[in-house]
Amino acid sequence: VDKPADDLKTQLPEKLQPQLLETQDNCLTFRLHKKEHQIGDVLNAVRDAGLNIIDLNTEETGLEEVFLGLTDAQLHVGKETVK
Repeated sequence: VDKPADDLKTQLPEKLQPQLLETQDNCLTFRLHKKEHQIGDVLNAVRDAGLNIIDLNTEETGLEEVFLGLTDAQLHVGKETVK
């Protein structure tokens, strides 16, 4: 974005705040689910917060990341249920 985005999380609509993973300098990192979130809504919210988007990069989660995320979640669930 065109200026520091450190305070953006408080300016985003509540429903988008959990998707904002990180703000660093002028970069924002969101994690979105294809079926649950629309990129247009995120872009509009960023613009409504008074920021101009300079560049946009998207990445899809790889199969290995999905597997590790699922197995890690199962380990945490298993640990919680054992206690």
